[in-house]
Amino acid sequence: MELGSQVKKAVFLLPIFAGILFGSVGIFVRTFSANELNNPTILFLRTAFALLEMFVFILIYDRKLLRINIRHLPIFLGTGLLGMLSLNLCYNEAINSLTLSLAAILLSTAPIFVMILAAILFKEKITRKKLFCMLVQSWAAFSQADC
Repeated sequence: MELGSQVKKAVFLLPIFAGILFGSVGIFVRTFSANELNNPTILFLRTAFALLEMFVFILIYDRKLLRINIRHLPIFLGTGLLGMLSLNLCYNEAINSLTLSLAAILLSTAPIFVMILAAILFKEKITRKKLFCMLVQSWAAFSQADC
C-alpha cells in the first residue's frame, strides 16, 4: 500500500493528534521555562522540530510540494516570521503569565480579530455566516475554559 492511500485513510486522526499536541504545549513551555530556557529558545526548539517533521513528511509524501514560486517568498517569510513568530512568542508569554485555559482562550480569539481587521483593512464584508462561525468558535472556547 502506498503512503498516499495510508494518509487518506488516517486523515480523520490528524485533528485529534493536532488537538493533543496543542493541548500539551503549555506543559512543555512551562517545563522549559522552569528549567531557565527563555521564550525565544523555546520557540526556536518548537519551530525547528515542527519544521523538521513537516519537511521529512513532505519529502516522503510528495516532493513537489516543497517547490514554491520565487515571487511568493516574501509572503511566506512575512506570514511565517511576522505572523507565526509573534503569535507563538505572545502565546508562550501568556502561558507563563496566565492560567493555561485563559491563554488558550486568548489565542482562540485570534479569528475574531482577523475578521475585524480584514473588514477594516481589506474591506471584506462581515457576513452572517462569518458571525455565526465566530459565535460557535467563541462558545466552544469559553465553554471549555475553567478560568
